[in-house]
Amino acid sequence: FPSHDNLLVATTNDLAFGSADFTIEGWFRITNFSTQRTLFDFRPVDTNGAYILLAVKTTGALMLYVNSAERIVTSASAVPSGAWTHIACCRSSGTTRLFIDGVLVGTPWTDSTSYLVGGTFGCRIGRTSIAAFSEELLGYADDIRITKGIARYTSTFTPPTVAHPDYDNSASLNEYVIETGTFIDEVNVVCLDDTAGTVYNDLIKRANPA
Repeated sequence: FPSHDNLLVATTNDLAFGSADFTIEGWFRITNFSTQRTLFDFRPVDTNGAYILLAVKTTGALMLYVNSAERIVTSASAVPSGAWTHIACCRSSGTTRLFIDGVLVGTPWTDSTSYLVGGTFGCRIGRTSIAAFSEELLGYADDIRITKGIARYTSTFTPPTVAHPDYDNSASLNEYVIETGTFIDEVNVVCLDDTAGTVYNDLIKRANPA
């Protein structure tokens, strides 16, 4: 993510978590903390409300921001500069937690939010939706995955050491591109990266995510 670069995910109801469990995760290597660095921003342009912002503050603290308030903030320097770090945000049965490299950080939040999706893009990765798209992520991101319907992590875990499965829309994998497919399931996965480093612009729906 050089300056002024970001990844836009088109709006889809699969990014409207509602009151369901969810997992948002990825590997990040941030090279500069001179300003707050956005990881995921689900808010429409210049709109606050029932949307998730996951960002790293200038202190190196990981922050979850929802409904115009900081809901979880970790200690300073929780996210190191210049090192690959696995970051995850999960809601399980009404409790949302943050994890860094598989370790629970911050105080879990009792989260009754019914999350919305709106605007042209349902999620912006690497830049905020507020304030003229500032607070850019300077660094690198890999193996980003968003799961609706499953809290993959609820306690300390070992972060994945291999890439998430590649998604190729093959019938053998029971996968469908959301824009054209008709498969309906309560669990939906978005994988935006593969082992070759290819970024997918299409969101993919899968029955039993790995």
